[in-house]
Amino acid sequence: MPRQAAAAAAEAVMEVEEDGEPEDQEERWARLLPELLSEVVRRVEASGCERWPARKDVVSCACVCRRWRDAAVAVVRPPAESGKITFPSSLKQPGPRESPMQCVIRRNKKNSTFYLYLGLTNFVASVKNFQLVAAAEPSDPAGTVDDETVLLQFGKVDDDMFTMDYRQPLSAFQAFAISLSSFGTKLACE
Repeated sequence: MPRQAAAAAAEAVMEVEEDGEPEDQEERWARLLPELLSEVVRRVEASGCERWPARKDVVSCACVCRRWRDAAVAVVRPPAESGKITFPSSLKQPGPRESPMQCVIRRNKKNSTFYLYLGLTNFVASVKNFQLVAAAEPSDPAGTVDDETVLLQFGKVDDDMFTMDYRQPLSAFQAFAISLSSFGTKLACE
């Protein structure tokens, strides 16, 4: 009996594939004209969603199907150009040159882990802050350092929340690793 049921199910699947109904449901968005598809993704990208969680709309476009993912990757600029973190691969790419990109590091007390929270938070000055500054150029005898040379700024905002601003040549992943290594044994627990 189970063998007959499996054969009947296989025949039903073959009939449905011939009709093309499930295929139509899965691929109707993939059949969108490339020009129209690029315009849709471009408009979603330009809709003013600068930070998470609003950036999820761009990621949602990339999740529809392979063609949409290719269009989204072609339209969305890397963090060095746009100053926006969109896809997970953006975390490994260098940050922007002009202004630092702000990320927040949160602590989960239940499992004692730290994670990047890509939400919006105002930076508050703290005694726990540190800055990673690029070395002065050898051609500059005075060794002056200005705001443009700060590569990473890290500080405590709340009991379990920290802020991290980074720029090129660091990626979010590298800046996060440097910030975590600065904790030592007591900083996050104080």
